[in-house]
Amino acid sequence: MATLTYSDLIAVFPELATVDAAALTRIGFFLDIAEQTIGSDGFETTTKRDRCRLCVAAHLTALSNADTCSSSNGARSGAVTGRTRGSRSVSYAAPRGPIGRLELDSTRYGQIARLLLVGGRHQRGVVG
Repeated sequence: MATLTYSDLIAVFPELATVDAAALTRIGFFLDIAEQTIGSDGFETTTKRDRCRLCVAAHLTALSNADTCSSSNGARSGAVTGRTRGSRSVSYAAPRGPIGRLELDSTRYGQIARLLLVGGRHQRGVVG
C-alpha cells in the first residue's frame, strides 16, 4: 500500500482533485505503482524522491483521464503536434517506445518526473 496519499498528491497538483470513487481508486493504484517503480536509491533526499513519485502518479492519472490516450480500437496517440481552430483539426505524434514504458514526455507531470529522475541519476528503463 502506498505511503503517499491522495491528499499528498492534491497538495502538489490541486487540478487533479476529484470526488469520483473510481478516479480515487485509480489514483491510489497509481501512487502504489509510483512507489514500486521509483526506488529510494539515487535521490539526495526523501523529499525529492517523494516529489518524483507524486509526479509519476500524477502522470499516470493524467493519462488515465485523457480522452485521447487511446482510441476505441486501442491505438495509442502521441503528443499533440498541431492544432487548427477553423474546422477543428488536431495532429498527434506517433508514440515513442514500447507500450510498457511510462512515456513521461506525454504529460507535464511526466516531464517533471523525468527531470527529477535524471537529476537523481536514475537512468533505468523508466526514463524512456
